[in-house]
Amino acid sequence: MSSIDSIWDECDSIFSHWGLREIPFSESVSPSRITELHEVFTGRETELRKVLNLLKGQERKRILIYGWAGIGKTAFILEILGVLQRKAKDTLTAYISLPPETDLATAALIALALAMDNDEWAQQQLNQMGLPPINPVTHNTTEIKMDIFGIGGRIEKEESNITPPKFPSLSFEGLLNRALSKYSRVVIAIDDVDKQDPARVRQLLHDAQGMLKSDVCFILTGHPSGITRDILTSERGLFDLTLKLEELDMSTTYQMLINYLNSVRPKNSRYDYEDPRSINPFTQEAAQTLCKRSGGVPRWLNRLGNYVLLKAAELQADLITTDVLQQGLEYANQQLRGQQNLTPEDYYVLDLVLEKRILSDATITITDLERVKVKEFSEILPVLDKLIQFDLVRRLPTEHTSDYEATPMLLGEHGKPDREKDVRPVISGGTGITAGGDVTFGDVSGQFAAGDHIEQIQSIEQTDLEELRKSLLAFQEQVAHLGLSPNYQNVVNGAISAAVIEAEEDKPTLSKIKEGFESALNTIKKAGKTIQETSELYEPAKKIAQLIGVSLSPLL
Repeated sequence: MSSIDSIWDECDSIFSHWGLREIPFSESVSPSRITELHEVFTGRETELRKVLNLLKGQERKRILIYGWAGIGKTAFILEILGVLQRKAKDTLTAYISLPPETDLATAALIALALAMDNDEWAQQQLNQMGLPPINPVTHNTTEIKMDIFGIGGRIEKEESNITPPKFPSLSFEGLLNRALSKYSRVVIAIDDVDKQDPARVRQLLHDAQGMLKSDVCFILTGHPSGITRDILTSERGLFDLTLKLEELDMSTTYQMLINYLNSVRPKNSRYDYEDPRSINPFTQEAAQTLCKRSGGVPRWLNRLGNYVLLKAAELQADLITTDVLQQGLEYANQQLRGQQNLTPEDYYVLDLVLEKRILSDATITITDLERVKVKEFSEILPVLDKLIQFDLVRRLPTEHTSDYEATPMLLGEHGKPDREKDVRPVISGGTGITAGGDVTFGDVSGQFAAGDHIEQIQSIEQTDLEELRKSLLAFQEQVAHLGLSPNYQNVVNGAISAAVIEAEEDKPTLSKIKEGFESALNTIKKAGKTIQETSELYEPAKKIAQLIGVSLSPLL
């Protein structure tokens, strides 16, 4: 006899004990669940007010909502459409996630047709594009009577007067006019424009300028690397408002966690923010740790929360303490790394990110590129974008360079990878002999250290630091005269730039400067060049080597 009934009862008992109907967390937001979204949507009051005030105007507006993956762009625009549906009955709202290889006019046409489910012509538009109409399309029929050799009969010949839209913009304009005959305002949200290639996005926007300036309010979402404020406002002037969504602060993230938990409680058992029971089954410390670990990114809170509850249910935990949470986070780490559709190349690039902490064209080496079988850093950008979609990697918030790091879901409490060695106690050594699992020691003579992971922390006097900065800048200026190929030159420039940036810090880490300097010299050597050919380059190199404590001769 199957035991599935008893297993069901056991699972149901655990969630009942927690006061939850089900796991509330979801990795994606569905337009069909706007009502449920409204229960958990948290914060963004300032951003919402800006958009809603703009929509109050008589002129039709174009709005761009942009931000990094998982920051909540879809939830934000669906919350706006939801309030319009509830409060503005004279407004027709439409939503679509931009399909691949689809122009904006066709996407807008599909979205509007889906929203006009009682309009026969709108449903014909869907039908002729090969999409299932909301309501069946009524076809015209012609009755043909026949009387052959005394046998009577009737044949109905179906006539489908539908032709594919050759001009999507014109088809959209015609459908919009029909919508405006019934509604005073139309608002269309086109989501996920960032999932297109940046060059294609620019072309799509260029082609759709006329449509975007039509008598309709458009809200688009995008990613900063694909759609930037400068491109869209200075070059095109298309958008009346460009709004970037940032990470949520800890207080708002904590409130979001409470809202999610309350959404699956019986209505008479929902608790206020101040009530300690509001975070059940989490302890307060565990709830705060989870919120901190999510980094203020809603999707990360959802993914981590989902994995933690699954693990807690498996353990049949009465409460989610910090110990249970840690097991849940380790489970999340395993699940995220073991996702399907990741290739060996993807894992290698992920390991590079974890190893280097920040992966960019400045930190990657020629050897790294050769191992992944590419010649330039730009060739692994599609892999990094894929890892972003899997919530394994995030791009750092800069629009000038491509810097990537692992998401907090793969990092330990102190920003290190979730590896066993990172949670061992660190022993700081003094003079004499020091032994331990992890050992750090500074500029103290007469030391001997024994341990698994040993790191020397070097310091530098302020006068020497100024000299180091000057020498790095001089080296950076003169390296252009070596006549390196563009690929090698880019790698050298990136490595030295990283060293220069680190040297500008108040308390620079000499190991990072050393890494950048050695990487530059190794690349120059690999290119078949030597800095000894130019005294203006050799002299600052000698000074740098002296100040950071490296031997120059093996690198030449």
